[in-house]
Amino acid sequence: MDFEYNIRGILHLFFRQKKKLLLTFFIIFIPGFLMTLNLEPYYETKSSILLNFGQNARLEVNLQNGGGSSGGYVDRNEILQSNVQIFKSTDLIKKALSDLDIDSIFPDLSELETEIPSENKLQKAAGQVRKNLQVFAGKDNHLIGLSYRHADPEVTVQVSKQLIEAFKKRHTEIYETPQINFLKEQADKAQLRLNESRETLIAFKKEMGISEIDQEIDQLLKQKNDLSSITFRSITEAQENLAALEARAAEMRATYKSNSPVMKSIRESIAVAKAQLRERQADMVNLDKEVQGTFAFQTAAIDERITWLELQRGKFNELEQQVALDEENAKYYRQRMEEARVNSMLNDQNITRISVIDEPIAPLNPAGPNKKMILIAVTMLAGVFAAGIAILYEIIDDRFSYPNQIRSRLGLSVLATFSEAEGRSA
Repeated sequence: MDFEYNIRGILHLFFRQKKKLLLTFFIIFIPGFLMTLNLEPYYETKSSILLNFGQNARLEVNLQNGGGSSGGYVDRNEILQSNVQIFKSTDLIKKALSDLDIDSIFPDLSELETEIPSENKLQKAAGQVRKNLQVFAGKDNHLIGLSYRHADPEVTVQVSKQLIEAFKKRHTEIYETPQINFLKEQADKAQLRLNESRETLIAFKKEMGISEIDQEIDQLLKQKNDLSSITFRSITEAQENLAALEARAAEMRATYKSNSPVMKSIRESIAVAKAQLRERQADMVNLDKEVQGTFAFQTAAIDERITWLELQRGKFNELEQQVALDEENAKYYRQRMEEARVNSMLNDQNITRISVIDEPIAPLNPAGPNKKMILIAVTMLAGVFAAGIAILYEIIDDRFSYPNQIRSRLGLSVLATFSEAEGRSA
């Protein structure tokens, strides 16, 4: 049946269906109320650990093939997430619980399942711990947070401490260095490859008569330049000497008279320089053709050697690059082996790269449940469900409850209304 969509209509609806509304409300509210009162409080302890990165940190030992020249270390966020999964693993939790009294920590297991094998009991206890355990990695740091809930505050501390100790041991086992043998093997192989590449380069140099291509080419070019200038060097020196004397004479004319002894001396020097220049030019003209041919032959030999060296440059550079690459790989594996050796020493002394920042502490007050919020939620749920039932009954009720329903449905005017009688209304 239709009803008025206003406050009056809604109140009238709830008043007509008050018995069903209250009955539905209490049917839902009372069990929820009793269950809330019977909820046992639980305690929560929180702790955090720091994974140390940096030089000689086990977390950065990289076993990638190809050496240090290709690729970097594993992403730190991936390492943190991997350690979170280690922390939450059932195997680690079982190892942590193996040193505790499971029957006292989980009395429900000891009471209900006294006949089950201890291994199954440990498995079930680990499942309960994992259910109440939260492990998360820090966003912008190297911290791993740990949170554990239990009805007994002391148990939260015991379990958390055991989990941290078990994680330290497990962490040491994972990064313990049986890989030191692998790294030593790889370092030996890298050193062997380095020795082979060096020997190949030395053999190539010896076979080709090459020491360093660039240095030899520079020396040949210098030698060629010296051959080219040796013929003209004496003439050039004579010309430079004559020019210097003439320049000096020009400067002295401003100071000395032309018939002075100094000027006479400089003029004589100039005459001697000119004579030497003419003599050397005449020697150049009369230079034996055999000597000129010798110079040309030597220059051609130098050019041929330079061309041959350039042809060998590609192979020479390839061998040198291979030696450099092998040196880098050998250095990389030596460094990794040294890191592994340091880590092995740390493991032998039970030293870990894990630092406990926040130790687990027994909480003083329960962490939950929040009974007030639960009761509010139960009350709201019961009220909503009861209101829904009341509206449903009002919709399926085909009786008229107020005059507007008669006017809208039958199109008749209402002359009079009567009060409720014997539980029914007209």
